[in-house]
Amino acid sequence: LEENQISEEFAAGMEAFSFKTGSQILSGEGGNVAYSPLSLYYAIALAGCGAEGQTEKEVLAFLGMEDKKELALQCQKLYQGYYYQQQMDDARNKQWGEDSLAVGGTKEDKIRIGNSLWISDELSVNREYQTLAAQQFFAPTYVVDFHQEETGKKMGEWISRQTEGVLSPQLSPGKETLATIINTLYFYGSWSDAFSESLTKEDEFTGEDGVKRKCLFMNQTDRQGSFMKGDGYTTSFLSTNNGCRMFFLLPDKGRNAAEFLASPELLEKGLTEPEGGWTFGEVYWKVPQFDFGTDMSLADTLKAMGLERMFGPEGEFGGISSQPLKITNVIQQTHIGIDENGVEGAAYTMMALARGGMPD
Repeated sequence: LEENQISEEFAAGMEAFSFKTGSQILSGEGGNVAYSPLSLYYAIALAGCGAEGQTEKEVLAFLGMEDKKELALQCQKLYQGYYYQQQMDDARNKQWGEDSLAVGGTKEDKIRIGNSLWISDELSVNREYQTLAAQQFFAPTYVVDFHQEETGKKMGEWISRQTEGVLSPQLSPGKETLATIINTLYFYGSWSDAFSESLTKEDEFTGEDGVKRKCLFMNQTDRQGSFMKGDGYTTSFLSTNNGCRMFFLLPDKGRNAAEFLASPELLEKGLTEPEGGWTFGEVYWKVPQFDFGTDMSLADTLKAMGLERMFGPEGEFGGISSQPLKITNVIQQTHIGIDENGVEGAAYTMMALARGGMPD
């Protein structure tokens, strides 16, 4: 674990990426949206490690990194860090004579990243790129025929295995596709202080449209809680047994969530630990149970944010193949839900590559 600490540059770049893309995507979609910046980051990073020239520069700047070798190394360390942490937690539970399930829960605390390459039998991929994908992104390569419906089915089954069955998409990559990059993310964290099911009661939730809806609310009082009073909002968090926190931002009366999604700066301020530290006191939690997912196409959003070159005929992916390639689509599917025992989230991001323009 000590050998796999990520660099400050990588952490800062990923955080800036998260709030920059998060503000753009969450404020632009409307309604309830679940988005995984980590899943999108990994997919772009794996593609970017095969980019060259101006395309490489655009990708690195977008991800907040200066060198693609360092980018690959940091992605490797983050992956391995989660993997070794899981091993250590399992060994500790075994030593203490406990199983790894939360008390009263039914699922194992877990953070799992997955990557894979799906290559058309019509495309010749550089051996060096396949080696980098395998050794630093832990991505197996599958040679397939994108003209066959069976290929989309196999990709969906791979995603389902990686996300514990939470996501089981029906994929149709398209006959023009020559390669796809897929990232998956699965998370389950049991609450450090689980909610009592006996305190879960039906009540009214008022949406931003003013409509009141009946739903189940989980209730709990934390007499030594942590919170932050911001400009027009209050933020607090619930801790999980795998060392993570789920932040909640509650707008003041007369304010709405959209205001805090409008800019990366406001989003970051509302959803990070305050510089002056937390205020400690009694926090009363009254949280609606929820369970929903989102399907998004992100190509236009990424173009609008500056990643234009890799989608055009001038895209430079010579590190992947000598054949000209361009990104044709980026899709992400997510799911998140909370109950009395914990929070579960899953995501996959798929980038499709097709034949690009002829080189000069």
